[in-house]
Amino acid sequence: MSMKNLFINLFVVFFLFSCGKYENGPSISLRSKKQRICNIWQSNYDNDEIFEFKEDGSCELYYLSDLPFKYEGTWEFSDDKSQISTNVSGNIGFGTVTINDTYNIIELRKDRLCIEDAIFSYENCFTPYE
Repeated sequence: MSMKNLFINLFVVFFLFSCGKYENGPSISLRSKKQRICNIWQSNYDNDEIFEFKEDGSCELYYLSDLPFKYEGTWEFSDDKSQISTNVSGNIGFGTVTINDTYNIIELRKDRLCIEDAIFSYENCFTPYE
């Protein structure tokens, strides 16, 4: 094997194993993190919980239960894109409630998002809302 082929093979192996940012993948993606997260997501834990992350940095959180309500606000990645922070508020009938939260991103794929609350350490996974 020539030195050039050896270098190329080592580069490819290094590239494939070093691209994964999140604990559960993907190892490599042709979509940017922003393209993957901008979607309407439904909680696998509570089907009434819907998150919508928009490209312009705005977001909406819906609860579709017997007493439906909606929060609106903003979202942003941390500098290293390992976390996402949300700042949302909404009127739930007796006043405006504001929620600021930060989540560790465990998995970010075009069809699956798993996050862990950075304070309370509970994990929640989402799939695209249909």
